[in-house]
Amino acid sequence: MTRPDDHDYFTRREREERRLAAASRDGCVKRIHKRFADEYARRAERSAEPRPA
Repeated sequence: MTRPDDHDYFTRREREERRLAAASRDGCVKRIHKRFADEYARRAERSAEPRPA
């Protein structure tokens, strides 16, 4: 179960991970940050879905 502020948190973390990926010079580190960003994006999407009553 997610809280209402989770969407904002996940969206903020996704942006931060994408920024870190873009700034990374090491390809392995870049891929890890992108993977984290993708996961935060999935969580943000799920947290925005209506909850069953």
